[in-house]
Amino acid sequence: MLNSYFFQSYTIPKEYINSIKFGRFSNELLDIERNNKRGVTFPDAHTLDAEKMVTHSHNHHHQDSVNEDVQDLTPPLQADNDFSWQRFENNGQGYYGCGWIFNRSIVFDELKLEKFITGDTFSRVKGIFHTNNDWLLFNRSEQQFTKQKLQQNADSRVEIIEPDYHDWNRVEEQLLACIYSD
Repeated sequence: MLNSYFFQSYTIPKEYINSIKFGRFSNELLDIERNNKRGVTFPDAHTLDAEKMVTHSHNHHHQDSVNEDVQDLTPPLQADNDFSWQRFENNGQGYYGCGWIFNRSIVFDELKLEKFITGDTFSRVKGIFHTNNDWLLFNRSEQQFTKQKLQQNADSRVEIIEPDYHDWNRVEEQLLACIYSD
């Protein structure tokens, strides 16, 4: 149960407090008007530190180039571009993160992927994957793990967040070993 007193104790109280499961909530909540008196608590939370961000671009699972520029993670990879997958690293606020975006043509082995996500000591993993058993959402937080089917997605993507630095090259090798092969 949520402690609404805690949330209402903020300088500007929250408009609405509730818990949801799997992102399901009432559409009426989208109509709640924004309180313009509300400031941004952490204005830099969604900005990327270009000095700490490294982008690796890969073609056919081999490292072809390293691009030091910060790239937008939003656009999906296109099937006709030169890259099969990309890796993004970042750290801040005491955490280390690494994410990968895979071209939708890459298919992952569901069982290998599940073993990879649940078998290591990852603190937080969230990913959408094109698997040999449809599109799946994998979500792991500490010891909790969920998996559910999804509609087709523009690409496969995963992010791993850790309080301690991981050898992302080793993690990447393990992730690539989950690609489906007949």
